[in-house]
Order: sequence, then C-alpha cells, then structure tokens
Amino acid sequence: MPDDSEFSRLDLSHGNRMISKGYYNALFASPENVILKKLLYYREGGSEKHLRDIAGVLLIQDKEIDQAYLTEWAKKLNVLQELELVREKLRG
Repeated sequence: MPDDSEFSRLDLSHGNRMISKGYYNALFASPENVILKKLLYYREGGSEKHLRDIAGVLLIQDKEIDQAYLTEWAKKLNVLQELELVREKLRG
C-alpha cells in the first residue's frame, strides 16, 4: 500500500521533471528528498552506506541543495540528528 503521508505527497511535487521529445517524460526525486529518504532508511536499518550516499549528494550538489527545506523536513521526520552528523563529518 502506498504511503500517503504529507512527505510522500510532497516528495512527488518537489521532484524534477525531465522531458525529451519522443523519448521520455520522467519525474526524478529532488536531491533534498533523496537525502531525506536515505536518512529515513538509515534510521530504520543503520547502514552506513546511506550516510556515505548522503555525503556524496551534499558534496556534488552543494549549492543546488535547498538547505532550509532539507533542515525543515529533517526536523519533521525526526532525522535532524542524523543529518547533522553527516554535515559535521563534511565540515571536519
């Protein structure tokens, strides 16, 4: 059964659409929402791979990331502590 939470609905509306005439019309998750999903997966399973993936997205997308949106949703999803852990490692 699909998740009908506020975040899951926002996840779709905050995505990036890419269209190529005659080839595809696809919706991709925003980098912020990829990070938030990875934080949720980390909280559920504890795999360090998710934290490494998040660090990679933050490093590559750097200036493109909406930090206010990311922080706001990390608070709402109760994963701010995990996000701050990754941010601290990147500053270190």
